[in-house]
Amino acid sequence: MDEYPPLPGSHLQKSEEHDPPLPGASSSLEMIRTTDLEKLKLGQPSRKRRRARTTVVKASIETFRQMVQELTGAIQIEDKYLRTGLLPFVTHCFLFPFNYEFTKEELVTLWIAEGLFQIMRVPISGQEFPEDVANEKFDLLVSMEIIVPSRTEQFVDFLNPKTRRSLYRVNKFGISSFERYESRCGYARISGSELNDVPETVLYLSVYGKSMDHMAFESMKRFKHLRTLFLIPAFGSSVKQVPRDLFLGLEHLRSMNLSKSLLCELPSSIGNLKSLRYIDLSYTPIKQLPETICNLHKLQTLKLRGCFDLVGLPIGMRKLTSLRHLDLDILRQLKSMPPGMGNLTNLQTLSAYLVGRDVCCGIGELKHISNLKGVFCISRIENVLNFKEAMEASLIKKEHLRKLELRWTDIRVSLKKRKFLNNFNLLLALKS
Repeated sequence: MDEYPPLPGSHLQKSEEHDPPLPGASSSLEMIRTTDLEKLKLGQPSRKRRRARTTVVKASIETFRQMVQELTGAIQIEDKYLRTGLLPFVTHCFLFPFNYEFTKEELVTLWIAEGLFQIMRVPISGQEFPEDVANEKFDLLVSMEIIVPSRTEQFVDFLNPKTRRSLYRVNKFGISSFERYESRCGYARISGSELNDVPETVLYLSVYGKSMDHMAFESMKRFKHLRTLFLIPAFGSSVKQVPRDLFLGLEHLRSMNLSKSLLCELPSSIGNLKSLRYIDLSYTPIKQLPETICNLHKLQTLKLRGCFDLVGLPIGMRKLTSLRHLDLDILRQLKSMPPGMGNLTNLQTLSAYLVGRDVCCGIGELKHISNLKGVFCISRIENVLNFKEAMEASLIKKEHLRKLELRWTDIRVSLKKRKFLNNFNLLLALKS
């Protein structure tokens, strides 16, 4: 009695014509099958036929077992990511080319802009910021090698000249198990010349290369449901302007990265992007932002670091009450602060504040900005008029600050005023 059931068909002729290929059979299995079947010529003893047939079935079952193990492993991995709530964060990594380097802060703010966390207006004492939870998710992806360290670089920071920061990239081998989610979840990662091949239903789009001409921007107008737009310029890229009507049809756009391009201005139509939460214009020669940008009431992150041609921030900045991260080197890039910055009570990232002489630009504007983190500098302290005004800043309540620096910019400050400011300095809860 045979150990395994016989293959379909009673003789060689029927098997060759009608047997379907075994699912998942490898090239080596096909070689075994062909070699053994060639030995089964008519007239050979039936025992040799059975032996060859048994060899094929054994090899087929072993291959099938391997397929089941691989499939089971993939299901277990996906189930693990689903149970830990990591799958949306993993799929978001498909936005980046595998050689694209990013910081932890960049990815965290993008995740929040995409709505992966429930944003609270003002965290109460003892409750985590969404950024804190996102940092934990980032660390988990690093531990699972979905995201891997790339290198460290010297970070240009006027307050901390020797600061170095870590850069990361997506591990193409770690993310390969989730490739089928790339198009299913609406991601497209292409060069500028391939835009015509992108379906109109795309939600997350990154375009790399230097072939971003007017026709490429025209093609983007088809993407009515687009939520994220990343332009990743290559060396020699000549992107200098965005068509004025591009933003008229992208009403669902939440995140936009135009950094390191040659962009000199933004069209006023950006004010139509009511859902926009993230704008990165870092290291561009942009000179000014349109006032219509202040209509983006959901904007959370505005990155302007390295924009040394910038002449100032819009006057209506106080309208951006959802803003959490204003990333620019204020001491080197600005001459004065826009009025009413005290309205931005959700701010966490602000490198410095320039104290003005007008009431709406005084140090009292800092009173309700209590969530500031990291290193913070208050410059032009000589414009603080008296002890009462100084106390209005409520710096002692800014418990998330790691370091606070006070600066005088006018060397003609009287000795009497310096004495007052030194006494004021003792009242601040400075953290080193």
